[in-house]
Amino acid sequence: MDKTIKYLGSLPRRFPHLAPVRAIGRFRRKRTVVDKAFDTLNFSFVLAGRGRFQLGDFVCRIEEPQVFIEWPNRHTVYGPDRFWDEFFIIYSRQALSYFERAKIVSLQRPIWTLALRGEAAAVIETLCGYINSWPGDGCVDHVDRLCEYLIALSLSPDEPKGTGFDRIEQARRWLESNSNRPFLMEDLASRFGYSAMSFRRHWSRRYEDTPNEALTNVRIQKASSLLVETRLSIAEVACQAGYQDPLYFSRRFKQRAGMTPTEFRRGNQFLFLGE
Repeated sequence: MDKTIKYLGSLPRRFPHLAPVRAIGRFRRKRTVVDKAFDTLNFSFVLAGRGRFQLGDFVCRIEEPQVFIEWPNRHTVYGPDRFWDEFFIIYSRQALSYFERAKIVSLQRPIWTLALRGEAAAVIETLCGYINSWPGDGCVDHVDRLCEYLIALSLSPDEPKGTGFDRIEQARRWLESNSNRPFLMEDLASRFGYSAMSFRRHWSRRYEDTPNEALTNVRIQKASSLLVETRLSIAEVACQAGYQDPLYFSRRFKQRAGMTPTEFRRGNQFLFLGE
């Protein structure tokens, strides 16, 4: 494991911030599982890898790119399955009230998927550059504001702060973005901190379809586009849409579209290919 860290707590500020940064750091290929209660408020950005996070009764999977929080004096267990790359920001426990008033920190949202990944990566790269080559103590004010900017960037722009962490909406977005991957609904529920039964109950309160119906709809829509817009074989279309068995895919497609994938392609491909 490669760890670099820059301690900033003792450095004087020209423009004091209500939440000055105590330290910033980077783990590369981190393998350690952390099992402790911190005295500080920490933001951890998992940039590569996957693992597990637990805060009290809340348990979920971590999969890059995600951000999670370690609260002061709250027991937290987290770590990679094998290893991960992590950037972290450490604040004093007194900074908690500042972030709570800003509605950035909430126990209802201990973990979230990193939004605006490209912009956030550029900020992290800048901060890591400061760790490796500190330009001088006059830079510390810039780091304070850059870290807060990074945290704000990481939050989804379409998730209003202060409304709580809508894990079901996050779960649906994850499902739609990863529909071509094989996974069990139980795993999806666990990823967002639910039991399978609780996940289905909360989903039904928000949406008319079930999680399995939502997944099937996304996969069939993707398959329909591939059938019309490409010359991929039916087996290749099935695989890219998230079905490992082409025969099962064909049955599911006919149930939804009223025709086989081949019939659908024959009747619609001319719209895209000009045939």
